[in-house]
Amino acid sequence: MPVDFCNLWFDTKAVLAGNTGPRLHADIAARIAKADTVVSTLGGGAYLVLGLFAGTRPFDVLTRGSRREDMEPGTEAVPVAAVRAAIGASEAGALALLKEVASHTRGRLLHMIPPPCTHEWEGEGFRRIADRMALLQNSAAPALPAVTPRFLRLWRLMAEVHRSAAAGVAAEAVAPPATALDAVGWLRADHAVDFAHGNARYGIAALSWRGIPAGGDGAMVAIQ
Repeated sequence: MPVDFCNLWFDTKAVLAGNTGPRLHADIAARIAKADTVVSTLGGGAYLVLGLFAGTRPFDVLTRGSRREDMEPGTEAVPVAAVRAAIGASEAGALALLKEVASHTRGRLLHMIPPPCTHEWEGEGFRRIADRMALLQNSAAPALPAVTPRFLRLWRLMAEVHRSAAAGVAAEAVAPPATALDAVGWLRADHAVDFAHGNARYGIAALSWRGIPAGGDGAMVAIQ
């Protein structure tokens, strides 16, 4: 299946400011409208950013199925609704773009739920996030934290936000395939291009699970 890639973050002319939200450039909108399948990989970093906040009162969150004894020592529980709202606000820009993409889609629209991170931090990607958080908090860059289940709990809340947004625009939400995750729920290293993003193997597994083989017919547009 031929794939037309549209990177909305690197193409500064792809997204325009509209009166009611972001508006795609006419050329991008036309490419989406002609596609049999549109795949969105928009958004996905909010849970990492939120998890790295080094405030004076470290927090954790109790999601469905977790217990108070699962919380990290020395943290206080923050209401799920408050954390979900913070994640939703952080992801709002990307999900507004998803809505705009949906308005031009005439074929099948799939939205990839961003995968969780791997069990170990890798590469410069994490350091860039940590440095940005330090700048926002006017503090020194934090040491690399241990990857604890708290990040998975935050990721699950972000996945709920994305699933809800996909339903709101009649897109099919594509969850991370079970084969790409380990027994705990972390992204497997052999399905990751770095600590927080799936690789080609991950993408093939996710789309195949939704009935889209790598060598299928039709035209596809992938939106990032």
